[in-house]
Amino acid sequence: MQDAGKRNNAPQYHFTSKVQEFANPELMILKIGDMRIEVPLFQLLGLSPQLSKMMLENTCTKREFIGRENQAKPAEYSLYDSSDGDTSQEALVSIGATMGPVSEERHVYVEQGNADINNFVFRCSSAAAQIPTNRFFAMTVGDVRLTINGTELLAMIDTGSELNVTGHHVPETAQLPMDFDGMRWSLKGINGDFEQLQGCAIDAPMRIGGHDFSHHIFISRQSIGRHNIILGQPFLQEFLACIDYERGAHCKLYLWEAGDCRNRPTLMISITDPSDPRNATAIRLGKDAKTSNAFIEEVLDEDFQY
Repeated sequence: MQDAGKRNNAPQYHFTSKVQEFANPELMILKIGDMRIEVPLFQLLGLSPQLSKMMLENTCTKREFIGRENQAKPAEYSLYDSSDGDTSQEALVSIGATMGPVSEERHVYVEQGNADINNFVFRCSSAAAQIPTNRFFAMTVGDVRLTINGTELLAMIDTGSELNVTGHHVPETAQLPMDFDGMRWSLKGINGDFEQLQGCAIDAPMRIGGHDFSHHIFISRQSIGRHNIILGQPFLQEFLACIDYERGAHCKLYLWEAGDCRNRPTLMISITDPSDPRNATAIRLGKDAKTSNAFIEEVLDEDFQY
């Protein structure tokens, strides 16, 4: 129980203003109550909660901060004709003003070297500076050069392929024995049609960097583009492939010949070329830039059946 003998030493105060000193609320409420207004009584009673709330919102006291005057100095600018291409001595600033669903953009000229503008650009450009300049719209696929019976071939690393596939000419070029049991399998290409495979090379003696990476390869009835072989999921899982991507279109492939990842990898292969023209970082190329065309190999998305 609070001791009645103890007094609260906290300072006592209330909010007031100069205008309130000239007003008598008791007289004012009596005068307002005696006023005659021509409104239906039911409307007045029905709107009393809303009117009380609106009256409270309009009469409540609020606090406003008074800032120092003459602190902000607007940058000097002048309107210009956008058809004028001479902008060597002046910096172009674009100010975007959003007005509801309408977006309006205004352009102004600002004198080069303006300290206020330089400070503004420095403070507000951090978000733009964080946008990666090497984010690709297209990137080249990974290539591996290998040999089969002394014949050098170009293989594409494709994690989306369910088969290891080679073109129809490779068995003859690389002297590969072809098992016709592979004709039991069919391949569905990107055109949507099923294609019966020509056969299968069992344990094709593929060698990469002097190491043996033999695996089964199905034989297609047509060419598969600029590559001779597509190494898909069966090859990658057999040799515990690890693909390491880096910024700048660098990509490394690690292979374990014995399939034991407890030991160090047998090979590390750089399978992409950062200078390849297919690595496109711009969606709109300049007039003097070479056109980069993305491409799709003929056999990428396969569904196979007996």
